[in-house]
Amino acid sequence: MVYDIANSRIFRRRSSTFTDPTNVLAVQELRSRILQDPVASAKHCAEDIHRIRHEDWWLDRFLGSVNYDVDIAYAIILECLKWRKNFDVDRISLLSLKPLLDNQLMYLHGKDLQNRHILWIMMSKYKNGDDGFEKLFTFWMERHYMEYKGCQPLTIFIDMSGTGLKNMSFDAMKFIIHSSKYYYPNAIESILIFDNPAILNASWKVIGSWLESSAATNQRHDLLTFVTKLSVTHYVPKSHLLEHQGGTDTFKFTMDELAKCLPPPPPPKPSPKLLQQRMHSIDDTTNNNVTEFDFSSFQKRNVKFDEESVTKRAPSLSRRSSRGPKGRKSHIPPSLRPLIENRVNAPSDDWSSNDFVSITPRDELRLEKVDGENDLLDVVLVKNQSSETPIMFKFKTTSPEKFRVRPSSGIVQPGTTEIIRVYLQYEYRHSWSKEKFLLLTMESSSTDLDSFSDQFKNAINKAEFKFKCRLSENVKLDQPEERRSSFLLQQQQLQENRKDRFSIGGINFNVPLIILVLFLFLIFQFFYIMQMRSDNALLRETLITLSGQIKEANVQNTEPIAEMENIASFPISKMSKRGRGGASGAKFRISLGLPVGAVMNCADNTGAKNLFVISVYGIRGRLNRLPSAGVGDMFVCSVKKGKPELRKKVLQGVVIRQRKQFRRKDGTFIYFEDNAGVIVNNKGEMKGSAITGPVAKECADLWPRIAANAGSIA
Repeated sequence: MVYDIANSRIFRRRSSTFTDPTNVLAVQELRSRILQDPVASAKHCAEDIHRIRHEDWWLDRFLGSVNYDVDIAYAIILECLKWRKNFDVDRISLLSLKPLLDNQLMYLHGKDLQNRHILWIMMSKYKNGDDGFEKLFTFWMERHYMEYKGCQPLTIFIDMSGTGLKNMSFDAMKFIIHSSKYYYPNAIESILIFDNPAILNASWKVIGSWLESSAATNQRHDLLTFVTKLSVTHYVPKSHLLEHQGGTDTFKFTMDELAKCLPPPPPPKPSPKLLQQRMHSIDDTTNNNVTEFDFSSFQKRNVKFDEESVTKRAPSLSRRSSRGPKGRKSHIPPSLRPLIENRVNAPSDDWSSNDFVSITPRDELRLEKVDGENDLLDVVLVKNQSSETPIMFKFKTTSPEKFRVRPSSGIVQPGTTEIIRVYLQYEYRHSWSKEKFLLLTMESSSTDLDSFSDQFKNAINKAEFKFKCRLSENVKLDQPEERRSSFLLQQQQLQENRKDRFSIGGINFNVPLIILVLFLFLIFQFFYIMQMRSDNALLRETLITLSGQIKEANVQNTEPIAEMENIASFPISKMSKRGRGGASGAKFRISLGLPVGAVMNCADNTGAKNLFVISVYGIRGRLNRLPSAGVGDMFVCSVKKGKPELRKKVLQGVVIRQRKQFRRKDGTFIYFEDNAGVIVNNKGEMKGSAITGPVAKECADLWPRIAANAGSIA
């Protein structure tokens, strides 16, 4: 490999560091720790174990990132090996990344003024929640890091021009930072943020706080640099900047450019007979000395297409035959492959078959504990026996809140097999014995899964399969004493709840009596005020009459008279004002813009996207009117879109901004560009740790814990 001057300087600097005797001993100790446990080594990829066994530079990069602390480097590299195994880094499919590559979301091109390669990320082409971002980023990092052996760090150029809240993803940015710390140490020199809109300033402050909090772990906290058209030329030459960035480059990434970036394919592997002949010839010529035989030609590529690994997979399984939602991930974790292979190779007694479909298991699910999974699970295989007609299936359970089924419905093409994964959630691990399952299958050429029930009623070829549930022998649940203690704790909580409900019921019983007493008190106050006004009028008339009589007597001293007139007029006018109730101002009220049934954006980072308003706290309406929520109001909601664990649950939220215009106390009118809220608990504490976008001042005054997590308050 030919390096330029800057690359050779970096390589010489790192080579001199590696030749330090202390560093060499650290590399040897780290290698021995990893390889001395054969069980742990068997859990990792063979390519990674080979790299640890024969290449020193990879271990040196991890040690150098933690100042050659072997204990910390050992923990980090174990985490990296586990991630590489689960993520399947060495076999990333470029066919699945082709839509993102065609969209020019991310690519390597050009160098900056420090002669470092640039990884371009066009965030305007990214939508929050899109699949494949992490795989595409890992593909480019793996290719560059392994090619230069970690000697040349990258410059990441994130183009934020034309972006908004829908293009910002905390998960994607967190993955980039996490990768530079644990998976590819010292692989990123700087991150340039170009033309960042003002609405995303708060989001980048949160990301910057992650870097500051990790500065103690030797990760640089000055990676982020914000640039504009005027300042970007201090970092990147104009010849490598696009036209909208103020440069002259007309480069457009295509698949042909990708082909240039890929390493050449390895030569075909010779047959065992040819290898044996070569070995015999070498033995004859070198007296059984085979140390000069070159096996470097049989090394594997780091990244492979799907077609290259098809012949290595035993069962022919269709993993995109289900035409469910497009956002569903079809990736099966590697930890489930032994379980699936056992199902595929199951004896005929475990299969239930008819003319068009075969199912395994026959009538019973055995929930097992699998490494890497917190929940108990089992798999069901649905095989289409027909060679012409697809079949449609739907999997039902008696307790949907306890089980997660992936996929729950779909279409199996002719001659293919669908894998259905059934997960028992961890919190329901003691209540599985009475659960049952039903699998409905039918032959159908339709692709409309929404009308499955109507089609099943009228189908000619259809079948039903019923399953029971039991635990596998390798599953050990909690001891009875632990379950009994948890049961007693639940009973104690139920008794406390009953006491609270009883006290609340007593308060509700006394509410009418309290209202009656207050009403009588108001009536008494009204009559008392009226009596005081009549007494004041009588006193005033008496004083005026007395003043007139004194004037008629020609009294020389008029000061007492004036004094009496003042006494006669002042208290009466004062009392009259007091009797009218004083000068109380108009009550401040915010226009309510979110009625029951409204859907708003979720602005925190809990994973929820949309919140559905069910009810509003503190609203005492009349005439059966539906309540509405405004800025700062707490409401009962459910998650319409977001993470599966948050959906189908009743939560509490607080409105942080609304689109409907409302008037503030100072007379100004204000409105926001969207309706948004955050998920809280009963005490007003946020379940998330960050808020996207501004928070209204009225909400920040009412909820100080929300204000503490707000990026900006408007």
